[in-house]
Amino acid sequence: MRYREYAGLSGGEVYELTSSLDHDAVMAPFIAKTAKAHIDELLRLGLIGEAEADAMKDIVDRVSCEPPSSGFEDLWEALEDAMVRGVGRAAEWYGLGRSRNDQVAAALRLYTAFSLAGLAEVLAKAALRLLERGDWTPMPGYTHGEKAFIHSWICLVSAYSESLLDSALTLIWAARLALSRSPLGAAAGAGSLAPIDEEGLASQLGFESVYHSPYYAVASRAFLEAASAALSVACVEMSRIAEDLAALHRERLVDLPEGHVATSSFIPGKRNPVTLEKARAAASECLAKAQAPLAIALKQRYSYNLDMQEANRAYTEALRAAASAATILGEVLALVEVNRSAAVRDASEGPFSAEEAERISLEEGVPFRRAYAEVARRGARRWEPGEVLSSRRTGCSKARMPGAVEKLRSALARAAAEAGEIARRASEGAPCVSRSWLF
Repeated sequence: MRYREYAGLSGGEVYELTSSLDHDAVMAPFIAKTAKAHIDELLRLGLIGEAEADAMKDIVDRVSCEPPSSGFEDLWEALEDAMVRGVGRAAEWYGLGRSRNDQVAAALRLYTAFSLAGLAEVLAKAALRLLERGDWTPMPGYTHGEKAFIHSWICLVSAYSESLLDSALTLIWAARLALSRSPLGAAAGAGSLAPIDEEGLASQLGFESVYHSPYYAVASRAFLEAASAALSVACVEMSRIAEDLAALHRERLVDLPEGHVATSSFIPGKRNPVTLEKARAAASECLAKAQAPLAIALKQRYSYNLDMQEANRAYTEALRAAASAATILGEVLALVEVNRSAAVRDASEGPFSAEEAERISLEEGVPFRRAYAEVARRGARRWEPGEVLSSRRTGCSKARMPGAVEKLRSALARAAAEAGEIARRASEGAPCVSRSWLF
């Protein structure tokens, strides 16, 4: 039975205009996990029997794995309807001590934690695979889009990997925020007369604690706004890497995997980095849609509003775009190669003015600005790229980089493991959880 029918209302327009069933299907495993925890609580309170609780949980799993597409306001209403029809009067206790408000807030937190951690794990593992492709092939580096110095392929892939590490850590931070506190027991925002064990429910679902204010627990989506901001950071960094690789491909400094290159329909021999262009577009789409949850929250009164439902949808759309960008970028990074002959050729052409100015200053005891002015007037002597890389004592040098790469590799491995553990904890006990992930 649907909530409106209990209240004596008729007419179905509201289901067409406000139903969240399409989005609820995405996070259905986490809705089921939350619903089953509440059933266990009703059993603990002696309001339903063990056989009835088991039957209700079986229905929750079945309906969540094959959720309806119409006829209800949301999946919670569909679950309650199925339990009442399948179990009878005992299932009518299900509404005690809970509201859709706190149930939505709990399931959404679990879904957000799982999805962010899953994306973080993908990015960290992609960066680890990329690090395996680095070597000391010299290649030009850029400032302001112009060749400015000599570095190496290992320095470039380390830069990409460190960017993905920072992105993953931002996602992990937001995932931990989403998973840290439980809103269950807040009901509609002021709590319930039922003696619900809030701390016990929090522990059962993998939360660390409960919210101080029940009103805040259901009236805020700050955790979703943080998640959206984290997605924005990740998508900006993925887009920059995709653009940089596409530019290096155009300069023939890297060889993209053949499966990610298309030919021109008109120009023979042309090789277009089309999947990187799609990744760049997906990252831009992610950035645009990730702003919606923040914009939706901006003018809301401090209470639960249906606007929040649309923020949930926008987050999922942003996540789907991020997943598309990450999938493409991960495949490219696992196979991209430096074009050694082209990279060495470009590196051999310089520029070496910074190295020359510092050499004169250090070896001849000349203040740096005077050495700078001298090199600006007469130009730099020719250096071999290998000489530059061997002589550097900071930054991209053969003395420093091996240790830096190993530290980066360890940090990425830790990030991947932590992300995996967050995702595991959020999804533990959730049925059909693979359906909810977007890769």
